[in-house]
Amino acid sequence: MESTIYTAAIAIVCGYLFSSFPTAYIIGRLRKGFDIRDVGSRNMGAMNVIYSVGEAEGILVILVDIAKGIFAVFLARWLGTPLIIQLAAGAAAVIGHSFPVFLKFRGGKGGATSVGVLIFLMPKALIAGFPIFGIALLITRFPTLSYGLALASFPFVAWLVYDSVEYAIFAIILDVLLGLRY
Repeated sequence: MESTIYTAAIAIVCGYLFSSFPTAYIIGRLRKGFDIRDVGSRNMGAMNVIYSVGEAEGILVILVDIAKGIFAVFLARWLGTPLIIQLAAGAAAVIGHSFPVFLKFRGGKGGATSVGVLIFLMPKALIAGFPIFGIALLITRFPTLSYGLALASFPFVAWLVYDSVEYAIFAIILDVLLGLRY
């Protein structure tokens, strides 16, 4: 029992700390010499990096931010924790990106990290989410709205494809958290 508590704590704390790594901030400092949170949309996310620093740098940021979410859940699963701890580690990753300890808790919105968490948990959701994102992006030319609509499909995939109430509730919670951040 005691080792289970330690393992759960390690998974959750590592999920938070790893996601607190401020990729967009570091890229802004290295490439342009500014704090990404002081330019453009003032968000520490990939879209602001694309617009304020460059496309290649923004793609790097989005890939690393997605990897943060994947890593958190992967680590928890690898440590053999129960599903609830895996979900908590995923939530900790989103919180770590949004409120990074390394930048006085002033981070990004958590969208890409949420995508990483959810696609690791439910890879089949890409079948629904990717086309929704693509079609919405073609119609609106607004990436944030497009990936928001794609993320909104995850609770339905959890329910209809994975038959998982836990995944559905977790996806709804992440969607609400993102909605509050935006």
